[in-house]
Amino acid sequence: MRRLIALVTVLLPLVMISAPASAQSPPPDDDLIGHYRGFAQSALNFDLRMAMALMVDRTDGSEFFGHLTLGPMPFVFRGRMDAAGHFKGRGSGEAGEVTFVGTVQSFGEGGLLARATYKFTPATGRADQGTADFLRAPHLPPDPVIPVGGTYRGTYASGLGRGPGALRLELIQDGTSLTGRIFLDEETARALSWDVVGGIVPCTYDVVLIGAGAAGRLLVGDQFGPPPDDTTPAMLKGTFFLEFLGGGVDLGTFEAAQPAETR
Repeated sequence: MRRLIALVTVLLPLVMISAPASAQSPPPDDDLIGHYRGFAQSALNFDLRMAMALMVDRTDGSEFFGHLTLGPMPFVFRGRMDAAGHFKGRGSGEAGEVTFVGTVQSFGEGGLLARATYKFTPATGRADQGTADFLRAPHLPPDPVIPVGGTYRGTYASGLGRGPGALRLELIQDGTSLTGRIFLDEETARALSWDVVGGIVPCTYDVVLIGAGAAGRLLVGDQFGPPPDDTTPAMLKGTFFLEFLGGGVDLGTFEAAQPAETR
């Protein structure tokens, strides 16, 4: 089975998804419509992380329009994407104005991943800026998607020499959409965790997860292999890319399975 996600050199400022040429190209404008979920991380206040959601409900040529929520703050949003998948967007609301600059990448069957920087200028108070990751899950197929939600336990190892260590992943599934948390080295002095959202690609069972946590910005590429069923435990083998708050990166791998009692 083809492995969809390959996280490339950690020297690149933007982690891109490696896939066949047809999947690497940015999506047509009318394919941008849908619900995107993710996280924003302040670069000025490392304790400030916000859930974000974008609903794109209309496009006009290279422009798209919708509504954005950043933490508790709602905005009316509009943006523009060029032929290379680079986009700029602006949201306005009672709280102030927020702008985004980033890149959109396809990851199969309608799944889209956006990685960006943002700047928030409040109506009153101090301005903020940072990074944002958000995605649209793949399109829901006519046939039921095999359930993959539950608890996964396994091990991980990183390029910085961290590990081998313990990993736990909690996933909640809604069709092709995923939410949950990732934990490394729980109940130790090295413990780390992230809130995650993601999407699963029907038929291939590839998974993309993005996460926000105290350590920094997380991007995960997973694949179920073999695809789970009533007799085969769900197994995830993945690669993760971590951008630490304040600078520095790490690239690692993990493997985790659902214990029999959770299936």
